Amino acid sequence: MRYPFFICFLLLSALVSGQTIHGTIIDQKTNLPIPDVHVQWVNSLGTISNPQGKFELRKVKGINTIRVSAIGYTTHEEIIGDDSIRIALEPSALMLNQGITITAHRQEDLT
Repeated sequence: MRYPFFICFLLLSALVSGQTIHGTIIDQKTNLPIPDVHVQWVNSLGTISNPQGKFELRKVKGINTIRVSAIGYTTHEEIIGDDSIRIALEPSALMLNQGITITAHRQEDLT
């Protein structure tokens, strides 16, 4: 009588354990974790990475590609094969708050 219950428990735990993807988002140049990165299944819902760059995303039936985006980094898409992944984002070439201001000064002598 115990064996059918035990087999059902094993099957149920195997099904539940494979329902989420765990991952870490890091900077490609510094290898430091990136917080607040938007991670989503393509054309579906997503999540945000925590301050350590870690995220957890529930699997969506029929979709196996995730899109990862963050301000200051190039958007990245990756096909998921494993339940645990590590994604390195490349800093974008266009950086914010780097502008040059040119002013002109004109002086007239009124005497």
